[in-house]
Amino acid sequence: ANSSGALFFYVSSLDTSMQDVQINATVSFTLSLAAAPGHCAIHGAATNASVPLPDPESPLCDRLTFTGQMRKLTSASEIANASTTLFTRHPAMKSWPKSHDFYFTTIDLTDLWLIDFFGGASLITPDAYYAASPTRS
Repeated sequence: ANSSGALFFYVSSLDTSMQDVQINATVSFTLSLAAAPGHCAIHGAATNASVPLPDPESPLCDRLTFTGQMRKLTSASEIANASTTLFTRHPAMKSWPKSHDFYFTTIDLTDLWLIDFFGGASLITPDAYYAASPTRS
């Protein structure tokens, strides 16, 4: 219920992806409800029992893609917020090797793309995304 919608990542400068981001910071990040056990199977079966249960690429399995510029966090308040957010949910991150040069990033959003049914995707503005109230189902 406290979510701001900000995306935080704890990344290593040794990661090839982060080396690519140094050259071109435009990134996309996709979340799929296929990661939620049973969601896509339940959604597909409820939509039409005669349709085979969808796979993660089915339009019946919701996917949200965030696009924007990945930015390394530098302000103390942003770093404190990201570390609290990530380390609370993923406490093992605190013990990752210091020698791997981990740091916090975020994505400054430019576009969001949501597909949750047949007929095309919905485009969501960052303003609309950040204005939404978080809910739990």
